Amino acid sequence: MATTPPTQIDDEPSAGSWFIGNAGAALDNKNGSQTWNALWAAMAVALATAGAQMLVFVLLRWRLIRIYRPRTYLVPERERVAIPPHGIIGWIKPVFATPSLQLIQKCGLDAYFFIRYLRMLLKIFAPMLVILTPILLPINAKSSTGDGSNEGLGRLTIGNVSNEFVGSRLWAHLILAVLSIVWVLYNIYYELRSYIRVRQAYLTSPQHRIRASATTVLVTGIPAKWLTIQALDGLYDVFPGGIRNIWINRNFDEIADKVSKRDDMVQSLEEAETNLIRLCRKNHEKKMKRQAKENKKNGVVDGNSGQEMSYIDGTKSEKGSVPASGGLDVRPDPPRIPSNYAESGGQIPAAPDTLPANQARPQTRDSNEELLRGSQETAVEKAVHAMPEPKETPGQVVSGSKWYEKLMFWNTQPTVPAGGYPAAMSKDFDDDKDENAVWRKFISEKQRETIRMPLVKQDWFPALPWVGEKVDRIYHCRRELARLNAEIEADQANAESFPYMNSAFIQFNHQVAAHMACQSVSHHTPHTMAPRIVEISPNDVLWDNMSIKWWERYVRIAAVVAISAGLIILYAAPVTFTALLSNIAELAKWVTWLAWLDDFPEVAKSIIQGVLPPAILQLCLILVPIIYRSLVKFQGVPTGNDRELGVQKWYFVFLFIQVRLVRNSHYCSAFRNKLMPSRLGLPGCNTQ
Repeated sequence: MATTPPTQIDDEPSAGSWFIGNAGAALDNKNGSQTWNALWAAMAVALATAGAQMLVFVLLRWRLIRIYRPRTYLVPERERVAIPPHGIIGWIKPVFATPSLQLIQKCGLDAYFFIRYLRMLLKIFAPMLVILTPILLPINAKSSTGDGSNEGLGRLTIGNVSNEFVGSRLWAHLILAVLSIVWVLYNIYYELRSYIRVRQAYLTSPQHRIRASATTVLVTGIPAKWLTIQALDGLYDVFPGGIRNIWINRNFDEIADKVSKRDDMVQSLEEAETNLIRLCRKNHEKKMKRQAKENKKNGVVDGNSGQEMSYIDGTKSEKGSVPASGGLDVRPDPPRIPSNYAESGGQIPAAPDTLPANQARPQTRDSNEELLRGSQETAVEKAVHAMPEPKETPGQVVSGSKWYEKLMFWNTQPTVPAGGYPAAMSKDFDDDKDENAVWRKFISEKQRETIRMPLVKQDWFPALPWVGEKVDRIYHCRRELARLNAEIEADQANAESFPYMNSAFIQFNHQVAAHMACQSVSHHTPHTMAPRIVEISPNDVLWDNMSIKWWERYVRIAAVVAISAGLIILYAAPVTFTALLSNIAELAKWVTWLAWLDDFPEVAKSIIQGVLPPAILQLCLILVPIIYRSLVKFQGVPTGNDRELGVQKWYFVFLFIQVRLVRNSHYCSAFRNKLMPSRLGLPGCNTQ
């Protein structure tokens, strides 16, 4: 009896499979991980989502003009742009046809370079799609042995190239890979060169050079003995043109906290008075309905059915009339906020620290001097080195960072002006004693809204339910508003009593002097009087980080690194689960209680493998940028621009480790188990 010879199992992988990256499909084809059905399901969901978003955008583009077309009418006429054309796709042409100069003048450099970045991506990947796809996909599909070992998407990958076609067909992959790399590097080089050229032209333009931000430098990490007008003036006056102004920052966190608390009180008072008006109106309507029923029952004709509740000192007006004064239209006086509060980045600006009137500014030295003969030291460096070391001013108070003051709360004393704060309101008159209030005509005193006061009179201690003194909400908010207004005005009048921050703004007369000050070494101690930043907007300054010392910044960086490491470890489990979810058969082996997923129909498994993994991954990663934004701010960066750059760097590291390494780690394990018995061994796995 003839026996069938055993089927020879070829454990040797194809040479093309060395170069494949995410090769879970080509490795385990019988389980159908990354099948065509999963691809079509993912593409269908993506196209449906994109179509829905495009439909919503088309419908709302002409309705929400304040969002989608604000520069057509909300800005001055010289800054307005033409109204985009109608139609579903009519707005696309102006994006590519608008001249670059017009984009820069109307929208600024940020918007211009963002559009240019999108154009660069399109310029890179559109030719690669047109050239690579019709060449590589047929080569990969027709380079297998024909035994059916690769099915699904595995036929289109480089792993499908068998050993007999290595010498003749992998040259196409090599040549196209080299051309792709050269094309990408050329586009990056071209865009960077254009960016530098446009940036230099913009910074040196006459329109920009006259701006205060072009000549103003933010200096942080200043030691206490250098934190005086005279010391900073003598240090930086050696640069061309000299100094125009010096502002040493003060710590106005107390005033900012009071302004924030006052805003909360205004919102609370408005909400409480709105609730009071609604309650009075509701009771009045019930009373009118009850009176109408009684009149109808007694046969009395109701002649006031068309009247509205609008009592003014015991009188009432017809429907549609406007009360003269009083009534239920009780509104608190608007809080008095400084007009330049928003421009100061949330800080209450103080009077600039300037030299005394009887003391003239030192004569500005001309720094356009030639290099000293026989020496490698410039005149600027010699003047700086010859300057005597300043002495610390007696009685000068320099505040610590906000986190340091919170940790040392027992040693923190509030800043109170001499003589204390003025009385906010007269004790002889109180709203609680107002017996002729209009609301008393509609509700009783017990029906008014009340709140509980905290047991401890500290801002950080919350109010607890059923515990603490019960007070009327409206009267309490009015008293707090009066007190905060009086204290804020007194603090603004005594701004010099607040402690200094270890940072200052220095405005030069010439733009070149500001850039020289940023690039020069200001102090012999490393990381002191650094970083120095030019071209900065007050609205972009993170005022909470203006008092951080150099050693504290390093401590914070170490803490952020430790938290980031913990965050990466914490996210490893859900990211690995999403990778396993793309292969239900493998997931059923690893997690036994999910084995029932392998019994689903093929359509359901295709949807799960193609749609759920990226959706779950995005949901897991949605909080990561928010967390890193808080961590980078805690790290001590001085500006919002540096914060966003820090978020991008940390988020890139996180995505590289999680999405690229952790998510593909089980594929490497599978490669190793399959390739170790073969003669290729571990190098083949590492190549994959």
